[in-house]
Amino acid sequence: MNPVAVTGASGFIGRNLCDHLREKGVPVRAIVRRPADTPQAGVDYRVLGADWEESALVQAFAGCEAVVHLAGRAHIMRDREQNPLEQYRRHNRDLALRAARAALKAGTRRFIFLSTVKVMGEKPGHYFPEQKPEPTDPYGLSKWEAEQGLQEIFVPGQDSRCIVFRIPMVYGPGNKGNMLPLLDAATRDLPLPLAAAKGKRSLIFSGNLVSALFTSLTETPEPQPSLETFFLTDGHDLTSAELYDGLCRAASGKPRSFWIPEGLLRLGGQAGSVIKRLSGAGIPLNNAVIARLFDEYRFQAEHFSKRYNWQPPFSQQEAFQKTVAWLRQRSTPVRAEAKG
Repeated sequence: MNPVAVTGASGFIGRNLCDHLREKGVPVRAIVRRPADTPQAGVDYRVLGADWEESALVQAFAGCEAVVHLAGRAHIMRDREQNPLEQYRRHNRDLALRAARAALKAGTRRFIFLSTVKVMGEKPGHYFPEQKPEPTDPYGLSKWEAEQGLQEIFVPGQDSRCIVFRIPMVYGPGNKGNMLPLLDAATRDLPLPLAAAKGKRSLIFSGNLVSALFTSLTETPEPQPSLETFFLTDGHDLTSAELYDGLCRAASGKPRSFWIPEGLLRLGGQAGSVIKRLSGAGIPLNNAVIARLFDEYRFQAEHFSKRYNWQPPFSQQEAFQKTVAWLRQRSTPVRAEAKG
């Protein structure tokens, strides 16, 4: 197989994907911004600087079988940019479309774009692929605008095709996202008041995600439309209590969520949001936190599994064990240093 180009190769998902491709014997061409983003051995790095011109991308993609576009601006909870939408559009929409046009000019056969479930909006519910996207935040809007642009670039009659994956929260070794506070609490064996949670949420382990990406690069089911869009999840949605208890079992062998009425916690979240709005102080319990812990936010991902004959290779408990083991290994030197 010819090389696969991976943009954003120095990020959390990018490093995992580069490792997976190398393990499968696939040559990797990693597209990064800085020389410092080149830590992995056995990877063909192309350093393109801060602004990736289309001509430079065409040269970087030349001879590649496919491009997996992971580069972009991640979802930021407390964004301090004066105009966040402008920054998200620059990194998530404009760069993606530039990379797609370059991939076509370079003659690659597939362009894989990593989007987000945030294109569907943030209302609680169970979402299906045929539903119309209704993004409500700058991150989701920029990704949806990129998806719309890709529909105009990849049209019937071309040799190249595009696959779009809309993914929920990704967790696993190396993660620096929203699951870290839960992970930290689980490894410290702390009880949390999550047992009343009923709303389930979709998520995906990094090992399952890179497995699906690899499958999309190597399998070619018929028919072959110019562009396909899929949700991608672990296939088993969890309440916050189920998620936390799973992490706790991996860490200590026993669940640690306990029951407090959900209504009482939502009242606390409302109070925290009022205090935050009036004082500007960072309040750990607010409406946004309660929504992430208790609201349903699920995505139907069966279409990809059926079309590509793919199943997640890691069970969630295996994924939790690997993630907890990574956090402990990561924390050990820090704690040892603190004692000295």
